[in-house]
Amino acid sequence: MAIRTWLDRFGRDVVRIDGPVKRDLDATRHFLANPNRPVFLPGLDGGPAAANLWSTRDRVATALGIPPNQLLSKLMDAQAHPTDTRLVDRADFQAQSTTDVDLTALPIPKLFPKDAGRYVTAGVWVAERGGVRNLSFHRIQVLDRNRGACRIVPRHLRHMYNEAIAAGEELKVAICVGLDPWNLLAGGTSVEYGVDESRIASALTQSCLGR
Repeated sequence: MAIRTWLDRFGRDVVRIDGPVKRDLDATRHFLANPNRPVFLPGLDGGPAAANLWSTRDRVATALGIPPNQLLSKLMDAQAHPTDTRLVDRADFQAQSTTDVDLTALPIPKLFPKDAGRYVTAGVWVAERGGVRNLSFHRIQVLDRNRGACRIVPRHLRHMYNEAIAAGEELKVAICVGLDPWNLLAGGTSVEYGVDESRIASALTQSCLGR
């Protein structure tokens, strides 16, 4: 689902901050003032944005249609019994496509005074190489219009990157922002190298939502 759909679904629980909000540090105070509620900033510099959407176990469980006390067991079962994903010809997001990228114009905030700059903090990296797919979280510091910097810790994505560099190739990745909670949960799991986290998300939605 789109983030707008989730905001509509959670209705009165959403804190809406009307009026202009600056990206640098200003947005942070609204997020910290409402740590357990979704915050919607329609007037954020650069464009509308939301935060804290999945900051409670109850909302994640609600999205999956299960009681909160079943969330952990459902996730563990999905890890133990992943299922195949379904390949589609087209997805809705492909209707919005451009090569004229300007990261500095997007609603990406600087959250704290000692941060080196503005960061994408909840982007899930999807990488594939040699038949292996990996989902993982890595912060990205915006450097300019079309460049960002990240620290890739020595785990699965680093292994794939090193393999690509050794072969004289680039490692192509998709950085996904605004994913549904089952993909976020799967991207945050710690599994053995070669386990496709998207199959964990697939098992979770099949188990909880029947799809």
